[in-house]
Amino acid sequence: MSKQAFPSSEKQNVIQTPKGLNLLAYKLNKALRTPLPYLAFLGIGLWLLVYFLLNEYWKIPPFHKLPGPVEVFEEWINKDPIWGISLFTEDYYINIWVSCRRILIAFALATGLGVPLGLFMGWSRAVKDYTFPVLETLRPI
Repeated sequence: MSKQAFPSSEKQNVIQTPKGLNLLAYKLNKALRTPLPYLAFLGIGLWLLVYFLLNEYWKIPPFHKLPGPVEVFEEWINKDPIWGISLFTEDYYINIWVSCRRILIAFALATGLGVPLGLFMGWSRAVKDYTFPVLETLRPI
């Protein structure tokens, strides 16, 4: 008889799937082993450095009218902002809520129109023949 036919009575090392916060830590650890997150931070840092140099030191004509990244950050954390909106003003959070609301409304409308239209296009060749050219025209928009 083969030893493989009967499972051994010894304890086998079984790797358990992590759950909850352990799963989050596992995925974060796995992601940090790749160069992608570091390249993302490097890209953002390089962009901020170039923006700072173009605005503060080289004074390139299109950039000298824009506030620099330091001014933008100082305005963002200022309790009494010059331009009226900062992290400490109510308007900042109202603007965020309005933007999120617009996104949710647009998503709901797109889902509410797109799913039934897609189903009708799948069920009926005539509906597809009439609507497909119009949708293909609008798709790049």
